[in-house]
Amino acid sequence: MPKAQTTKKDLIRRQLTSARGATIASLMQLTGWQEHSVRAAMSTMRKAGATITPTRQNGKPTVYRIEAASSPAKTGSKSSGKSNNE
Repeated sequence: MPKAQTTKKDLIRRQLTSARGATIASLMQLTGWQEHSVRAAMSTMRKAGATITPTRQNGKPTVYRIEAASSPAKTGSKSSGKSNNE
């Protein structure tokens, strides 16, 4: 069976879930994408339920991280957004 191909979004997610996190510039270098494309990919991840936390330090670029618990499992199904209590 052929090995599954790693996408650039997978690379971004892996970098954002690492303990060090990632800057926009490092993600641009990793993917070869322009800044707006990296930000769009992060926005798509947020819409899918990931919590991406920016950490700002004086004089340094913002570092973005996804907390491990907030990463939604890839199930292939879409949620209706309603809880079971409704």
